[in-house]
Amino acid sequence: MLAGLFRDAVAELVHDTLDGFLSAAPGLEHPALCRLTPSADGQGSPLVAVVGDVALGRALGAIGKRRAAGRAPAYALRVAAPAKARGARKLEGVLVAESPLELPLEAGALAVLIGVGAMTSPEPGRWLAEWTRVVRPGGGLILVDRCAAPVATRHALCARMLELEQRHSGRAVVTSGLIAPQPARTLQVA
Repeated sequence: MLAGLFRDAVAELVHDTLDGFLSAAPGLEHPALCRLTPSADGQGSPLVAVVGDVALGRALGAIGKRRAAGRAPAYALRVAAPAKARGARKLEGVLVAESPLELPLEAGALAVLIGVGAMTSPEPGRWLAEWTRVVRPGGGLILVDRCAAPVATRHALCARMLELEQRHSGRAVVTSGLIAPQPARTLQVA
C-alpha cells in the first residue's frame, strides 16, 4: 500500500508512536503496555504485530534495530503476511494470515497492533473488530491509512479506541489510541 520514501517517512512516524506507547513515564504505564524485562532475543517483551503491509513491517524492524544499537529490543515484532507474500520470506517472526480478517492469534495476544489499509477496505468495521480482538484491553492500536482524518477518527471511536492521536505524513493518516476494555454485561433481574 505504501511506497518507497513515503513508506520510510510513515515508518518513522509509526515507530515514534510505538515508542510513545511502550516508554511511558515510570508509574504511568498502562498494565497492558508495561514493559516486561526483555532478554537479548526480545523474548519477554511486549508483542507487537504489523498487519496489511509487509514492507512497513520490514522498515519498522530496521528502525528498531538501528535505534536499539546493542540494547535489548523493547518489543518483539511480528508481521502478519499472506503465505505467498514475497517480502515476508526475508523477515523473522512472520505470522501467516491469509486475510487481515483472520489473524492466527488468540484474543488479547498483542500489546500493540499496527494495521494498514482498514479504512479503505470494503469492510473497515470487520477489519477493526478483528484487530481489536487480538489486542489486549488497554493495549495500543496504530492505524495507517490514506483517508480523510474525520473518517479515521470515526472508525477508531467505533473500534473502542480511547486517547486518540492523529498525525499526518503526506496523504497518510496515522491514528493511534488505546483499546478500551469490553464493557461488563449487566444482568437484568425481573
